[in-house]
Amino acid sequence: MVPCKIDDPQNYECLLHFGDDKKFDLQAQPHVIIFADDKVLTAKIAMHLEGCLPPEHRGKGVVKHYHSAMSKLYLEQTHSDFVSPTGTCRILIATSGESVGIDFPNVKIVCTLGLPSTIVDALQRGGRAIRTGDETALFIVFHEQWALDIKESEFMDGTDPDRPRANLGLHPRAQERAPLSAVRLVQCKTCLRKYYAEYLCDEAENGA
Repeated sequence: MVPCKIDDPQNYECLLHFGDDKKFDLQAQPHVIIFADDKVLTAKIAMHLEGCLPPEHRGKGVVKHYHSAMSKLYLEQTHSDFVSPTGTCRILIATSGESVGIDFPNVKIVCTLGLPSTIVDALQRGGRAIRTGDETALFIVFHEQWALDIKESEFMDGTDPDRPRANLGLHPRAQERAPLSAVRLVQCKTCLRKYYAEYLCDEAENGA
């Protein structure tokens, strides 16, 4: 849970690696991808995190953002720099264009800002981490306090696990768009793997 609004870029300073000496360590900085559904927010977070770096690391492409309104050349170069073993990009703030069908061999931390629209969407984004090898990785859902305050009884009747709490108007708030499945995800106090298996109707022995 974030201590302030989801669009406050200070929430994401924790993803920068500063050693015990409080100095930024580029070699120790893990590859991080942050998914934000707002193009403006991707730039806002990238600019803030860039400003948190020591002067000698600024302007080197350590932090970049990525969305569909950018040029094809920039997107190709940014993606290549992020996935390359010799690239300088360590933190990529991206919209959903980087969440499906693209492999990242080196991502250690995947973050999604706000509740996912479905659990399938969450799993697709989380699945961008550690595509090769057997290393461990983190998938983090950043959310606000209200996601923990919603009661399941507030949702409309139905069988769709991704249903919202009420019929959506023209300009619904995030609280109104929040699907039941995502609320259950952040409020889950038991095994998340079991929850995913139940959502996907996965009855395989190794599904939970």
